[in-house]
Amino acid sequence: MTGYYSRIPSIYSNELSDVIASLLTLDPKDRPSSSELLRNPAVLRNFNDDSSNEGFDWQNNELLSTIKLPQRNYRIISEILPKAQYDKKRRMSVSK
Repeated sequence: MTGYYSRIPSIYSNELSDVIASLLTLDPKDRPSSSELLRNPAVLRNFNDDSSNEGFDWQNNELLSTIKLPQRNYRIISEILPKAQYDKKRRMSVSK
């Protein structure tokens, strides 16, 4: 690995470029954790928790449909991952 990549297009902010650069750091120990990333001032300024999933069609999303997982792997992963522990009725009412 060389550690070189093309800069994102100039229509995006320098802040976003800096965040991406931190995520692409070669040494994993130097990359921000998810907690650190979510505390990043640039991320905080541009993240709106109230509307992050509002209006998102999880069932019919074209991008999500591009994720392919072999059936055999799906079964194995389903057996390993913990079961969901949320109340479906509550989740549905919150997303309205």
